[in-house]
Amino acid sequence: MRPDVLSLGTAYWSSSWSDRPKDTPAVPPQLNWDLWIGPAPMRPYHRAYHPSTWRCFWDFGCGMMGDRGAHSLDAVYWALRLGAPTSIDATSCGATEEVIRFRRS
Repeated sequence: MRPDVLSLGTAYWSSSWSDRPKDTPAVPPQLNWDLWIGPAPMRPYHRAYHPSTWRCFWDFGCGMMGDRGAHSLDAVYWALRLGAPTSIDATSCGATEEVIRFRRS
């Protein structure tokens, strides 16, 4: 490791909804599913998408690191009194169909 580079380790984040759900429960009567989906690709309703876990899916949000990561890592940033990064390296452990479709759009 170069002495001028600070490495904080590897960041992992996951959700219990890492894959699209297979079952298709009925849409709650108070929810207009067509309106909620908006411009995202249509898919059957599931509680994995609504009311709160939508942020885990690329069609609706930016994944868990983009959602919760900013808040969770902020305390580390402040505690270490870090300045703005001069460069960032990112890697992925693999592409799911969600990520592949996002990259194509």
